[in-house]
Amino acid sequence: MGTVELDRTDGAMNQLAEELSLEHRIRQHNNGERELDIHEPVCCGHQFEDGVRMMCLTTMHLAGNAARAVLCGWQVQGHWDTSFGLCDTDFAVIGFGVNSMGARFNPVSITIVNSECHEAYEAAFTATKKGLYAAFNLVKECGVDGCSLCQFIKRHDIRDFKTLRVAQRDALPQKFPVLKPSSDNCAAFIKFAKKEFGVGSAIQQCGIHFTGNLRT
Repeated sequence: MGTVELDRTDGAMNQLAEELSLEHRIRQHNNGERELDIHEPVCCGHQFEDGVRMMCLTTMHLAGNAARAVLCGWQVQGHWDTSFGLCDTDFAVIGFGVNSMGARFNPVSITIVNSECHEAYEAAFTATKKGLYAAFNLVKECGVDGCSLCQFIKRHDIRDFKTLRVAQRDALPQKFPVLKPSSDNCAAFIKFAKKEFGVGSAIQQCGIHFTGNLRT
């Protein structure tokens, strides 16, 4: 793995994102250059130019949370929230995860964004979907005994993720099957959820933020 000096420039962040690129890491694994550890941070998509700051991060293990949510056969509930003030640099972080039986939250990805707006939610989720496609469709079995990544892929039935296929590299993936999207009472999230999952989708609010009415 190369070394990237973070000097608060867009160039350094783009370099870091490309070094951590999930597709790049998978190519290295497939070519036998290095094993991709299932707990290794990888980048699903990024942009640091024209005033945009965006980098979506996950691990193969966290991507597995999305796979298990689909494969369990229960309705998929997706949960989003945004955090601020994580350091002295002005950016926000959008977290996305899914539910499992017993009302347990399982994280899938986190994304650095400029601010909490519907475009940020859309960019974060689009990058996450591309990451899920790459994780469960591009990995080739390396033949190395005890490879944690190959064992991980074998434990997950990837048929449901074929619907995330991207016909062209820059094309938008098809919709990930979230039946009930949820977040706090945020107008930006509501706008994103209606566009992504349909106006009539069952948009939920977490109990702590519940006010009785969805802001529009």
